[in-house]
Amino acid sequence: MLGVVMVATGLSLATGDWAVGAGAAIAGLVLTVVMHLLRPALVRRRMRAVYPPGTVIGARLTPDELWTSGPLGSSQVRYTAFQAIRVHDDVVLLRRRPRAWVLAPVELFGPAGVAWLEQRIGSVSAR
Repeated sequence: MLGVVMVATGLSLATGDWAVGAGAAIAGLVLTVVMHLLRPALVRRRMRAVYPPGTVIGARLTPDELWTSGPLGSSQVRYTAFQAIRVHDDVVLLRRRPRAWVLAPVELFGPAGVAWLEQRIGSVSAR
């Protein structure tokens, strides 16, 4: 959002016409809204690419770590490595440092597992 304001201000100053800046601001805001509306579809498409139908994956929640396994191998990640958790429809997004997202189907954890992750990662974020 700050980028939209900066570009619009720069265009206004460069051209000397505030209408150009206002047009750039409106175009930027429209693009932002469109991208926000398309995000769920993009997340679902990414999930299908990462986990095609029929892919066998697993997860285990321990007091300190999230263990996952799939066709490419397994991993264990401490909850302190996550910055945030978001749930969009049928996808769980776990934000890792630095700014990387781990995608998983919500069915992998179930409602109780998602609540557990929200509690653990929420307490990590509060530190």
